[in-house]
Amino acid sequence: MMFSCNESNQREEVTNEIKRVETIILPATNAKGEISGTVEFTFNENSEAVTDIVMSPNLSDYLNLSDEELEVMVNNEVQATTAGAGEHDHASCIQGCNTTYTNADGTKKPGRGACKFNCWVSTTVQVLKAVATITAST
Repeated sequence: MMFSCNESNQREEVTNEIKRVETIILPATNAKGEISGTVEFTFNENSEAVTDIVMSPNLSDYLNLSDEELEVMVNNEVQATTAGAGEHDHASCIQGCNTTYTNADGTKKPGRGACKFNCWVSTTVQVLKAVATITAST
């Protein structure tokens, strides 16, 4: 674990966060056409989890959804334990990363964090598609 000192000379944990922007294309629905926008993810390598999700304004407006609402929906999907639900099962994806990117002695292999990051992106895309479908039908 790494620490640094702030201005008051107190130790603070240094987090290892990575930001990545993904272009998301939501397919056309019966009420609305296809839309393309971006989602910025902040991934914490220490916890191996996404800590922040920010949609481009056009996606937020199209879906009538705030970043905070999206984060809650994604976290709810992550907590779901039903295997095979939708196009992507987050728990199985994460387990696959653990299996593939963990040495026999339990240490992490390079690429495990990136693999898990991709799981979070896939889960978010699944949630966005579901919201788009629901939004189109209202």
